[in-house]
Order: sequence, then structure tokens, then C-alpha cells
Amino acid sequence: DDFKRKEAWVEVTGDVDTGITEIQNVGATELKALPAGSLYPDWARSSFTSIAKGLGSGAHGIVDYEGQERVIETDEDAAGDLVFTPVVQETAETGSGNDVLRFFRGADVGDWLHKLFEARFNAKSEEEIDDVVNGIPGRLKRALFMQGKTEEEFVAVEELVANMLDSVVNSDVLPATDDFSAFQFNALASESRTNEMPFLLSVKNRRLTTPVLLETLKKVGLELEGDAVTRLTGYLTGAIDMVMFAQGKYWVVDWKSNFIGDGTAQSYSQEEMEKEIDRKHYRLQYVIYLLALKRHLISVAGVPKEEVWDHIAGAMYVFLRGVDADQTINENGKRNGIFIDCPREAVDALDKLLEGN
Repeated sequence: DDFKRKEAWVEVTGDVDTGITEIQNVGATELKALPAGSLYPDWARSSFTSIAKGLGSGAHGIVDYEGQERVIETDEDAAGDLVFTPVVQETAETGSGNDVLRFFRGADVGDWLHKLFEARFNAKSEEEIDDVVNGIPGRLKRALFMQGKTEEEFVAVEELVANMLDSVVNSDVLPATDDFSAFQFNALASESRTNEMPFLLSVKNRRLTTPVLLETLKKVGLELEGDAVTRLTGYLTGAIDMVMFAQGKYWVVDWKSNFIGDGTAQSYSQEEMEKEIDRKHYRLQYVIYLLALKRHLISVAGVPKEEVWDHIAGAMYVFLRGVDADQTINENGKRNGIFIDCPREAVDALDKLLEGN
């Protein structure tokens, strides 16, 4: 399709060689339905999304997108969910430009932005990058959420998306250090990143339930609340937006399209992003993602277990609406729109818990 995804249906016409040369007539066969429920009730597949749905109102609007054995979580409050989201009131200060921000939001918009950034970072050459940027108008025209919009609204959204992509790609997101210059995504070589990295973590702990998970994480400072009792056995699965190698270490990167405050970059301070992360339980998400990265480096890259944290920088959550090219990294090494955390103790605790310890 437009985003070069492979999970498209293909219609086969004409004669097809099935490899079957003869069908034996074995007579009548009696068919009976299997008992209701799973054949393997203790062996299922869970994800951050399925766990978060049982953790209270903050998880509303998280939607599963299944395909090619992967799960992608959208970030926006889905239409119909009973979640309060502030609406910008037009004033002399805000101006009519914020009309665009009022309708350019929601689960469909969040999924569309995710796929746009996936396409941008799947591009390996300058020509492919130009194709993604120049293709924004065409992708918008085909988007369901843009149907019925005026020409003025279309142009405003096109400009908003182009500026968003340019700001995220060409702004400093990591400060300079003694060993490295400030990092921008435009400097990230294709061989230093993996997009939509799927993972499948084995859950050997047959007694693991959501209350046990929450209690364990609470002991290491990760406070989550929920009253759902769900068994978490079998596999824990998902897909990381991007894993990158920058400034000498590995990072988990996640694109977030959440609408905070009035939707402008000023609303995406460290404090406000942290509130949104707590509301949507994203700390649990990046603990799971960092565990997947940790196990991958140990089992695939051959990094010794006792040295693995020397190679992991942490999780970087990029709130796309909050990165403004006109803003810079402050004296504390932080900037609006970029949230970074690395809760090693929580990741290690989850690792042991999945193993049954």
C-alpha cells in the first residue's frame, strides 16, 4: 500500500496447482464442536494494550492493531470513549489556526501519523525521504478523517504535518556530551535503526496475574492501579516503533501523537508529558519495551548479561505535537516534546517475574 506494508490481501485468479493428485472418498464423517474456551487456557498472548485496558480510565482509547503477529498501540482517545479532553477556545491570542488542532486528532489521526513516521524512517536514501515528504498531500487526500474538509483546512493540515515532521527530524533531541555532539534524527543512519521491531517474550511464570505484576512493580517505584484480574501466561508481545543506536547506546523510541492542553508545543513540558504518561500507563509500556531490548541484546547481540545496561540508554518518547524547531534544549538537557526515562530496577524486576522468580 502507500506505506509499503506487506500485509495486503492478494487475489489469486486462474488455475492453481494445489499439489493434490487424488482425493480419497473416506465416507461420511461426524463433526463435533470442541468445548467452549481456549484449548490451552494457561498459554495465551498478552500485550501492553491488553494489560492497560484493565488499569483504569486512563487506558481508554488504547486500540489494538493486529497484523503480521504484531501489536501497535494508538495514542489518542478513540471516538466514543468517555475521556475528557480539553477543547481549545478561539481567542485573539490563539487565533483561528487552532481550528486545525481541534479536528486533527483522534485514534485515526494518531495511527496515520505513526505510519507517516514509520515511512520516513524506513526511507534509506535522500530520494526516498523526498518521496515521503512530497507524498504527504496524497496521503492526506486518501485519509478518511480528511474527507469533507475545505481546501483551506486541507492546506492548514498539510502545513501542520510538514512542519511537525521537519521539527522532529531536524531538532536537537539529545544534548551534546563530552564524547558526542547534540543528536538529531536526521543524522541517524539506516543501519543504526530498526523500525516496528516486533518481540515475543516468553512468560514462564504460570502464577503471574495482573495483581502480582502491579505489586511487584510497586516495590520498585512504579505505581499502577487496577482491579482487573487477568492471567498473564504464555507470551508477552508487541512492536517497538523504533530501536536506534545513538550517542554510543541503544534507545527505545516511541512516537506519541497525544493531544495535551491546547495542542501547541508549550503544552508539552516535562511536567505535562509526565502526567500524560501516568494517565495512559506508558511507564508500563516502556518497561516492557526496554525488557524486550535487554533480552534481544543478550540473546542475539551476545552482550554479557552483567554488562547489558552499559549499552542501553533508555526510552525516548517523542510527543510529535510538542517538538518545536524554534525551541532548544534547556540547561538541564531537556526540551518540550521529548520525554526520556530508564527505570532499570523495574525492567529487571519484570524480567525476573516473567521467568518465575
